[in-house]
Amino acid sequence: FTERSLVYSLTAPLFDRALGVRASSSGKNWSAQFGGYGSSINRASTGGWGITSRATIAPILSKTHLLHLGGSVGYRNLNDGNVRFKYETTNQSSVYFTDTNAITNVDGATLVDFDVAYMIGPFSVQGEYAHTWLSRDNDLSGLDFNAYYVQAAWTLTGESRSYNASQGKFKRLQPNNPFSWKKGTWGAWELATRISGNDLNSGDIVGGKETALTIATNWYLNRNIRLMADY
Repeated sequence: FTERSLVYSLTAPLFDRALGVRASSSGKNWSAQFGGYGSSINRASTGGWGITSRATIAPILSKTHLLHLGGSVGYRNLNDGNVRFKYETTNQSSVYFTDTNAITNVDGATLVDFDVAYMIGPFSVQGEYAHTWLSRDNDLSGLDFNAYYVQAAWTLTGESRSYNASQGKFKRLQPNNPFSWKKGTWGAWELATRISGNDLNSGDIVGGKETALTIATNWYLNRNIRLMADY
């Protein structure tokens, strides 16, 4: 998809790009990571320090048949006491259907996230759920927000998605027959759809609720060139 899911409205303000250290380990069908980080390098995100952990396992693992299970837990201490959750409709559109505006007196934030994916041949389904809890100073009650997505994809030309079990994530799709006028091959074609939602209402904060439906067509000419059309 050309845009991230609404889960990004929870993760971006707390666990965007930041300098830190990370330890990781992996096996044939699993991965585990733990890291400690300073303030985000994105000025639009909040400051403070954070710790994160993630683990994945693939009980079913082959090139054409896969079951992936993953989970993450993170905590960020906020040195300025402010955080804002929002979702931009498209990159640089400056249009936000859900936006908490600045939430003040925040002491810390905890994020828990679960994801699952199943693939068999050219078909795959995938989903993720995230929940954030905020603790606040000055005897203010805590807040919590959530977001999710569910998606499905079908590669019309028969290819399976690529998956790296030691990292616990999908990689680029590689066409069996890259586009070539000379050979008469057309690369790989994929149809995909996703429904995504968030709830940024909690306590005295009214950030709104949003549901987004995306339909996509992707054309992989070769392993390096992809054309994408989303609605």
